[in-house]
Amino acid sequence: MGYQLRGQDSFMDELLAQADELDLSETEHRIMEFLIGSLDDDGLLRDPNADGAPLENWKIAQLLSYSSNIDVAEEDVERMVRQLQSFEPVGVGARSLQECLLIQLRRKPAQTADVLTARRIVERYYEDFRNKRMDRLKQACSLDETGLQRVWDILTPLNPQPGRALNETAAAV
Repeated sequence: MGYQLRGQDSFMDELLAQADELDLSETEHRIMEFLIGSLDDDGLLRDPNADGAPLENWKIAQLLSYSSNIDVAEEDVERMVRQLQSFEPVGVGARSLQECLLIQLRRKPAQTADVLTARRIVERYYEDFRNKRMDRLKQACSLDETGLQRVWDILTPLNPQPGRALNETAAAV
Protein backbone atom coordinates (compact mmCIF):
# COMPACT_ATOMS: atom_id res chain seq x y z
CA MET A 1 0.00 0.00 0.00
CA GLY A 2 2.89 2.36 0.66
CA TYR A 3 3.97 2.07 -2.93
CA GLN A 4 0.59 3.11 -4.20
CA LEU A 5 0.51 6.20 -2.02
CA ARG A 6 4.07 7.06 -2.95
CA GLY A 7 3.22 6.65 -6.62
CA GLN A 8 0.12 8.77 -6.27
CA ASP A 9 2.06 11.50 -4.49
CA SER A 10 4.73 11.44 -7.22
CA PHE A 11 2.06 11.56 -9.92
CA MET A 12 0.48 14.62 -8.32
CA ASP A 13 3.89 16.20 -7.70
CA GLU A 14 4.77 15.78 -11.38
CA LEU A 15 1.53 17.44 -12.47
CA LEU A 16 1.91 20.24 -9.92
CA ALA A 17 5.45 20.85 -11.22
CA GLN A 18 4.02 21.21 -14.73
CA ALA A 19 1.41 23.65 -13.40
CA ASP A 20 4.15 25.67 -11.69
CA GLU A 21 5.76 26.24 -15.09
CA LEU A 22 2.66 28.15 -16.23
CA ASP A 23 1.90 31.79 -15.61
CA LEU A 24 -1.25 31.26 -13.55
CA SER A 25 -3.04 33.70 -11.29
CA GLU A 26 -3.52 32.66 -7.67
CA THR A 27 -7.12 31.63 -8.38
CA GLU A 28 -6.13 29.70 -11.51
CA HIS A 29 -3.40 27.93 -9.54
CA ARG A 30 -5.91 26.94 -6.85
CA ILE A 31 -8.30 25.63 -9.51
CA MET A 32 -5.45 23.65 -11.08
CA GLU A 33 -4.45 22.19 -7.71
CA PHE A 34 -8.07 21.18 -7.12
CA LEU A 35 -8.29 19.55 -10.55
CA ILE A 36 -5.05 17.63 -10.05
CA GLY A 37 -6.25 16.49 -6.64
CA SER A 38 -9.52 15.33 -8.21
CA LEU A 39 -7.91 12.98 -10.74
CA ASP A 40 -8.60 9.29 -10.27
CA ASP A 41 -5.87 6.64 -10.42
CA ASP A 42 -6.19 6.54 -14.22
CA GLY A 43 -5.49 10.28 -14.43
CA LEU A 44 -9.06 11.10 -15.47
CA LEU A 45 -11.56 13.61 -14.05
CA ARG A 46 -14.41 11.33 -13.09
CA ASP A 47 -16.96 11.84 -10.34
CA PRO A 48 -16.29 9.25 -7.62
CA ASN A 49 -19.83 9.74 -6.29
CA ALA A 50 -21.51 9.13 -9.64
CA ASP A 51 -20.13 5.73 -10.62
CA GLY A 52 -17.28 7.14 -12.70
CA ALA A 53 -19.37 9.66 -14.66
CA PRO A 54 -17.47 12.70 -15.97
CA LEU A 55 -16.76 15.41 -13.40
CA GLU A 56 -18.60 18.31 -15.04
CA ASN A 57 -17.53 21.97 -14.92
CA TRP A 58 -20.57 23.08 -12.93
CA LYS A 59 -19.87 20.47 -10.28
CA ILE A 60 -16.17 21.41 -10.10
CA ALA A 61 -17.16 25.06 -9.67
CA GLN A 62 -19.64 24.07 -6.96
CA LEU A 63 -17.05 21.92 -5.15
CA LEU A 64 -14.50 24.73 -5.32
CA SER A 65 -17.03 27.10 -3.81
CA TYR A 66 -17.91 24.75 -0.95
CA SER A 67 -14.49 23.30 -0.16
CA SER A 68 -12.15 26.20 -0.91
CA ASN A 69 -14.41 29.25 -0.87
CA ILE A 70 -13.47 30.05 -4.46
CA ASP A 71 -16.21 31.38 -6.71
CA VAL A 72 -15.39 30.67 -10.35
CA ALA A 73 -17.34 30.54 -13.55
CA GLU A 74 -17.69 27.27 -15.45
CA GLU A 75 -15.72 28.89 -18.30
CA ASP A 76 -12.74 29.39 -15.97
CA VAL A 77 -12.94 25.77 -14.90
CA GLU A 78 -13.08 24.67 -18.54
CA ARG A 79 -10.02 26.77 -19.37
CA MET A 80 -8.06 25.15 -16.55
CA VAL A 81 -9.26 21.66 -17.54
CA ARG A 82 -8.01 22.31 -21.09
CA GLN A 83 -4.70 23.49 -19.64
CA LEU A 84 -4.44 20.32 -17.54
CA GLN A 85 -5.19 18.27 -20.64
CA SER A 86 -2.09 19.77 -22.27
CA PHE A 87 0.14 18.21 -19.58
CA GLU A 88 2.13 15.01 -19.79
CA PRO A 89 1.29 12.18 -19.91
CA VAL A 90 -0.94 12.80 -22.90
CA GLY A 91 -4.58 12.19 -22.02
CA VAL A 92 -4.38 13.21 -18.36
CA GLY A 93 -7.32 15.34 -17.24
CA ALA A 94 -9.80 13.83 -19.68
CA ARG A 95 -13.28 13.25 -18.33
CA SER A 96 -13.86 9.95 -20.09
CA LEU A 97 -12.01 7.25 -21.94
CA GLN A 98 -13.36 8.62 -25.21
CA GLU A 99 -12.03 12.11 -24.48
CA CYS A 100 -8.71 10.63 -23.32
CA LEU A 101 -8.25 8.83 -26.64
CA LEU A 102 -9.25 11.92 -28.63
CA ILE A 103 -6.69 14.06 -26.79
CA GLN A 104 -4.00 11.55 -27.67
CA LEU A 105 -5.07 11.42 -31.31
CA ARG A 106 -5.19 15.22 -31.59
CA ARG A 107 -1.64 15.45 -30.25
CA LYS A 108 -0.20 13.01 -32.77
CA PRO A 109 2.52 14.93 -34.63
CA ALA A 110 1.45 13.72 -38.07
CA GLN A 111 -2.24 14.21 -38.74
CA THR A 112 -2.36 11.73 -41.62
CA ALA A 113 -5.56 10.51 -43.26
CA ASP A 114 -5.39 7.38 -41.10
CA VAL A 115 -5.06 9.43 -37.89
CA LEU A 116 -8.01 11.58 -38.97
CA THR A 117 -10.03 8.42 -39.64
CA ALA A 118 -9.07 7.10 -36.19
CA ARG A 119 -10.31 10.37 -34.69
CA ARG A 120 -13.57 10.10 -36.62
CA ILE A 121 -14.06 6.56 -35.33
CA VAL A 122 -13.54 7.63 -31.71
CA GLU A 123 -15.70 10.75 -32.13
CA ARG A 124 -18.61 9.30 -34.09
CA TYR A 125 -18.47 5.52 -33.80
CA TYR A 126 -17.14 5.09 -30.28
CA GLU A 127 -19.53 2.29 -29.26
CA ASP A 128 -18.69 0.33 -32.40
CA PHE A 129 -14.99 0.85 -31.66
CA ARG A 130 -15.35 -0.21 -28.00
CA ASN A 131 -17.25 -3.31 -29.00
CA LYS A 132 -14.89 -4.09 -31.90
CA ARG A 133 -17.66 -4.08 -34.49
CA MET A 134 -15.19 -4.14 -37.35
CA ASP A 135 -17.74 -4.57 -40.14
CA ARG A 136 -19.67 -1.52 -38.98
CA LEU A 137 -16.46 0.53 -38.75
CA LYS A 138 -15.37 -0.53 -42.23
CA GLN A 139 -18.74 0.41 -43.66
CA ALA A 140 -19.10 3.69 -41.73
CA CYS A 141 -15.63 4.89 -42.73
CA SER A 142 -15.51 3.33 -46.22
CA LEU A 143 -12.48 1.24 -45.32
CA ASP A 144 -11.22 -2.00 -46.73
CA GLU A 145 -9.53 -4.61 -44.52
CA THR A 146 -6.07 -3.06 -45.02
CA GLY A 147 -7.27 0.45 -44.28
CA LEU A 148 -9.04 -0.68 -41.13
CA GLN A 149 -5.88 -2.48 -39.98
CA ARG A 150 -3.81 0.70 -40.48
CA VAL A 151 -6.31 2.69 -38.40
CA TRP A 152 -6.53 -0.05 -35.78
CA ASP A 153 -2.73 0.03 -35.50
CA ILE A 154 -3.04 3.73 -34.56
CA LEU A 155 -5.82 3.14 -32.04
CA THR A 156 -4.55 0.12 -30.12
CA PRO A 157 -1.36 1.63 -28.62
CA LEU A 158 -3.26 4.60 -27.15
CA ASN A 159 -3.13 4.72 -23.35
CA PRO A 160 -6.58 4.53 -21.71
CA GLN A 161 -5.01 5.13 -18.28
CA PRO A 162 -2.44 7.94 -18.57
CA GLY A 163 -2.20 8.33 -14.80
CA ARG A 164 -1.05 4.74 -14.40
CA ALA A 165 2.13 5.40 -16.40
CA LEU A 166 3.39 7.98 -13.89
CA ASN A 167 2.13 5.97 -10.92
CA GLU A 168 3.96 2.84 -12.05
CA THR A 169 7.17 4.73 -12.80
CA ALA A 170 7.08 6.40 -9.39
CA ALA A 171 6.28 3.14 -7.56
CA ALA A 172 9.24 1.42 -9.20
CA VAL A 173 11.68 4.03 -7.88
